[in-house]
Amino acid sequence: MIPNSDKLSAYLHYFFASYLPEHRAVSPHTRLSYKQTFVQALRYWKQRYPACLDPNLNQLGVEFWLDFLSHLERDLHNSAATRNTRLAAVKSFFKMVALLQPRFQSQSRQILLLPMKRTSRWPLDYLDKAEVDALFAGVGTQTQDGYRDLCILRTLYNTGARASELCALRLVDLDLYQKQVLLYGKGRKGRTVPLWDSTLAFLRTYLKSERRAPKPSDSQFLFINQRRTRLTRSGLYSLGKQYLAKARAQAPTLQTKRLHPVMSGATPQPAICCWPESISP
Repeated sequence: MIPNSDKLSAYLHYFFASYLPEHRAVSPHTRLSYKQTFVQALRYWKQRYPACLDPNLNQLGVEFWLDFLSHLERDLHNSAATRNTRLAAVKSFFKMVALLQPRFQSQSRQILLLPMKRTSRWPLDYLDKAEVDALFAGVGTQTQDGYRDLCILRTLYNTGARASELCALRLVDLDLYQKQVLLYGKGRKGRTVPLWDSTLAFLRTYLKSERRAPKPSDSQFLFINQRRTRLTRSGLYSLGKQYLAKARAQAPTLQTKRLHPVMSGATPQPAICCWPESISP
């Protein structure tokens, strides 16, 4: 039901319970990110106005949001990219507010004009073939988890999948006969990526004998963790850092490389450069 109160809490409930999942169909990951934005915003509001814990919408004008964005960078030491992510959540919320309540349209338009901050991007290094070989060699395949980890790294190497894309892979997305996999990226946009014969051989063995029996709720996912649930991004970051540390001992050139975040524990993106099948391990 559309809120009949001007309280922020009423609109946040509608935003997360109805608007985002039913009318926007945004992903759970996006909803979680948006929730974090408003958790931080409400925490900041309470610091400034402890006597008013549930503000009205008309109290949350441009001035407050500019101060909040500065607070993220100055006090919480968030990057400009994180600031922009938080601002995107705020704008999405006020687009909804303007749609539901015409009397807030002027305020919402002002907030929608808040500028994104320019960010600098530094060039990323990549792993050459010898370094990838060292990475794979550091994975022990005597256990189910080790064999799974090698399949994960080889699939990343083959497809260039983002961390979130790889963790979301389902059994139905993998076509062993057509030698391809369907990945769902940002905005739930799907793309089909061919699989090398070497990758397929490892995945077939993994599915036949090395895949841990999942809990019923996660049985559709390809990669299963020790808790018998789907692999998480934090789990992927952890294993990526673990094997990268081992590879550095065998490939000293890795010591000076600035690698992609999925191998160093930051934001989800493709991890390892993709090589033609003719030179794949």
